[in-house]
Amino acid sequence: MKVELIQSIALSFPLKRPIKTNLHILNEIDCISLSILESSTGISGNSFIRGFGLIRYEAVKEKIDKLSELVINQNVLTTIESWNKFWYTYKQNKSVTEIYALAALDIAVWDLFAKLKKCPLYELISKESIKKIPIYGTT
Repeated sequence: MKVELIQSIALSFPLKRPIKTNLHILNEIDCISLSILESSTGISGNSFIRGFGLIRYEAVKEKIDKLSELVINQNVLTTIESWNKFWYTYKQNKSVTEIYALAALDIAVWDLFAKLKKCPLYELISKESIKKIPIYGTT
């Protein structure tokens, strides 16, 4: 079960009306769509991240392409086992751009892992039933 291909696309969507926050006026939404293909099954893991125009997504895409070298040709199960160490080691003292790139890969790898196991992701994380999920917001 090896990762064969990682594709990322930087997208920008203009807004009909600007979104105003207490810090910014946003005229477009920038995002990255990412897909990781597993070679033997053809199953893909996907992620979609966005930052409301506050992140340079071409720079995030460049970081994803660089980080992809660590995942290509790796066993998905091995990648999951070592991912937490990698995540916590790599994110120390990194830029927002690098954290966004790592998050996009992280989400797609977990999505792929859950699909390969034919199991909802929450069941892989916890066998307990999840009735409530706390939410948060940032500005």
